Amino acid sequence: MKKILITSFALLFLLAGCGQKKATTASSSSKSETLQSTLPVLENAEKNTVVTKTFMLPKSTDGSQQIQKVTYKGKQFLSLTIIQKRPVTDELKAFVTEHGVEATQKALIEAEGKDTSIQEARKLPGFTLETKLLSETEIQTTTTYDFQVLDIKKASQVEYLKTVKEPITFSTHFQMDELKIFEIFEVKIPKEILDDVLKSEHYFSVKAEDIEKFCFTKDGLSKKISATARYIV
Repeated sequence: MKKILITSFALLFLLAGCGQKKATTASSSSKSETLQSTLPVLENAEKNTVVTKTFMLPKSTDGSQQIQKVTYKGKQFLSLTIIQKRPVTDELKAFVTEHGVEATQKALIEAEGKDTSIQEARKLPGFTLETKLLSETEIQTTTTYDFQVLDIKKASQVEYLKTVKEPITFSTHFQMDELKIFEIFEVKIPKEILDDVLKSEHYFSVKAEDIEKFCFTKDGLSKKISATARYIV
């Protein structure tokens, strides 16, 4: 069993807002704005205006791309939608080739229906998850968090949404207070695949004590390990 640590940038800000509190002020206008940026969404927010901003993160080397839609009022977060587009795996591509897009979409829905962690998360009021096969080569996952309804504390304990939160600290990079939240997933990797992965110069197997020291030695050189990696020990 190998653990993978994934940092969700959008959630850096979510729990800092009063997610459970409903607005008590008078009704307000709304507007939307599309930005090619990952800058903080609260910058220049109007106090009594509901604002929706869309952030398109750069594509990764494998062609994956994440789009984040954040709706907030003043300093209160109302909702977050994360749209993740990514290439299909070779295994899924072979299934699509044999059965077609429609049959594959049906099989994906059935597979999610058997996933207990996904079903547990879907029972949470204010949380939705949708997987859609866009084509033979691309799949999309849309996750929505309604913070006016969602019980953040309860959601953080659900296996599918389990997170680690650090104290709010000042970010010298963003020049503002920052709340980091990490999502940790456990995956089973077949030994033959893991052996091939570890042959790459981009991946290394390290010991727990190396992670705790935040560094390890490779070919006589000291390599840095991210401080957030300690959560998988």
